[in-house]
Amino acid sequence: MEGTVLETILVCLPSEGQGPPQATYDDRTILLVALWAILHDRSIKWATQAQHWPDQWRPSSLPSQSTMSRRLPRAYAQQGQAIEQKLLAA
Repeated sequence: MEGTVLETILVCLPSEGQGPPQATYDDRTILLVALWAILHDRSIKWATQAQHWPDQWRPSSLPSQSTMSRRLPRAYAQQGQAIEQKLLAA
């Protein structure tokens, strides 16, 4: 079931490369980590640790907790409503 839910979420996320120009992580990665935490009812810090991800779903590198705290509000503000609408339509 986890795979099916995550596949649906991945389709709804913004394309790679969107985000601040000098950012190490794009908005897709930031939102994916946040949604991984939500899906598992865990903290963002938990979701930033590689051992909590299966190999097939883990991004090539994960942002730190501080990066998530700084970037998530902006990424969600710009992409969140569109993601919610896509998920509700799926």
